[in-house]
Order: sequence, then structure tokens, then C-alpha cells
Amino acid sequence: MRFLGAGYVQFLWPEVAAAFAAFVNNGDPGPATELYLGQDTPGDDNGYAMYLATVCTDARWPRSWLTVRRDNARVAIDAPFFTWGNAWFNGPCSLWLAPSGQPVNVDGAGAPPILLLGETLDAATAFTGSLEVRQRFPNASLIATVGGVNHANSLFGGVACDDAVAAYLADGTLPPRLAGNSADAECMPAPDPEPVTAAAISPQAATATVAADQVRVLHPMPR
Repeated sequence: MRFLGAGYVQFLWPEVAAAFAAFVNNGDPGPATELYLGQDTPGDDNGYAMYLATVCTDARWPRSWLTVRRDNARVAIDAPFFTWGNAWFNGPCSLWLAPSGQPVNVDGAGAPPILLLGETLDAATAFTGSLEVRQRFPNASLIATVGGVNHANSLFGGVACDDAVAAYLADGTLPPRLAGNSADAECMPAPDPEPVTAAAISPQAATATVAADQVRVLHPMPR
């Protein structure tokens, strides 16, 4: 599951790649094990429990494993990397005992001006989804990080568009809304991280780039 994190944030690429290389090339599972333990340690249950309590009751989930398997197998044809990780991560919802709520019809016509961020090569969520959300919120503006591969992680580790986010938080400034179904502004993607060697991965490697708690806040595993 830790490997899936590389699809959310590129600063994890060096550690994940080195751990994978150590396992494939040297038969050493130690670095991958340390990365896993750095993500899912005792005490992390509260975050996952709250996640499940929210998504499992937002709407009705299928109770039949046959339905779950069929639906995910169909999705996996176009999205093989993330589909089954999300299936297992949300699997408890098929057994959740609390009653589910009624789906909410989102109408953003009366919503205040909001800033939307999307990276065009985000592996976890297609950029077309960002464009669809922009259409639902006529007072919003969308900034596209062209060629960006992160999960719209601005204000975290120097990802592009930070100045626009800071301006919005300071006084509500938004890029002017443009006609049509496209982004209202664009910014450059963050640079690729520098590679590391497998030898650089140690029991402390899971926190070498950022603190493990920060990583969990940034991407609490698949969703």
C-alpha cells in the first residue's frame, strides 16, 4: 500500500523506488517493510476510523462481494494501478453497520468564490474531474498545474501555485474566470526529486523527506 503513495506525491518517489529496487534486485524486503511501517503504525487507527465513518455513511455501499468484485474489475480495465488498492481500503464499507445517509445533490450556484486546484497528470484523480467541479461552481476559479503529477498538494513542500493559494487565503483573490470549460490559470509543475540509492533507505527513511504524520495528512492512503 505504501507504494501507492507515490501516485499521490512525487517527493516519495526516491524512497519508494529505492525500496522497490532493493527488493527486486537484492531480494531485500527491509526497506519496503520500513516504508510500510512508517505509513501504518499503531495509533493511526483514529484517522482511518474517521475516514470510514465518513465515507461509509455518506451513501449506500454494495453489500455483495460479487457486486464489489464486478464493479472494481470493470474500473480496473482503465485504472489498474489504483483500483484494487481503493477497493481494499474502502472494503469495510460493505460491512458497515451504521445506516447510510441520503446522497447530497451538490449545487454550487450559490457557493462563495473558491479556489480549485488540479494537476493534469494526477494519478489518483483525473483532471477531467477538476473541470467538472469547476462547472458546478460558477463563482470558483481553477488553476491547472500543467504536467503536474501530485494530488493538488499546494502549500506542502514547495509545490507550484503556492503564491496563488497564499493570495486566496490572504484576501480571497482569485484568477479571473475564463469562458469555456478549461482552467482559468496555469502554473508550472514541481521539479522531479533527486534519486537516492537503496543504501540510503534505513529504519528512519520513511521520515527522511517529510514527517510520517505529514504524509498521512497529505494522503491518508487510497480514496
